[in-house]
Amino acid sequence: MKTYKLADGNTHDRLHSIVNKHHPQLKRVSFDVLEVRSDSGNALTANGYGCIACVRIVPLKDRACGRSDVEIVLDADKFGCANERAKSAILDHELTHLEPMLDKDGRPRKDSLTRPRLQLKRHDWQFGWFNAVAKRWGTDSIEVQQAIECQQSSHQLFFPLFESKAA
Repeated sequence: MKTYKLADGNTHDRLHSIVNKHHPQLKRVSFDVLEVRSDSGNALTANGYGCIACVRIVPLKDRACGRSDVEIVLDADKFGCANERAKSAILDHELTHLEPMLDKDGRPRKDSLTRPRLQLKRHDWQFGWFNAVAKRWGTDSIEVQQAIECQQSSHQLFFPLFESKAA
């Protein structure tokens, strides 16, 4: 069974600090942050995979009932085990999914409740890899091709273990 509760004040403070520092375009957005626990399996999933956090834009009808503009749900156990910087990175990741919708003059659009209209931004990278396919086909597999593309275009951002040790 899953159980939900509102995240504590420290998590909300951390979220707002990250908004102020890295996402000023979201300063007018309101947030509900929930924690979820499960007594069987992953408490939180996305596309069938266990995850540590999910974000969604709250529907207009629910906002009219008093909900916030955005809901972030955290796997309480996984988030709770993260160090302080990792917690900030997790929240920053979820915030990065959010983009204000703009009118033709570049001003933020508002909904009928005069709340900011938002859209979800997709990841810069999304992978679905099979080790067996990469082993069988090597550089002819999409798995290895995507790994090479990511490594080459991201300047060792994701694969620091491959950096040259000679200096």
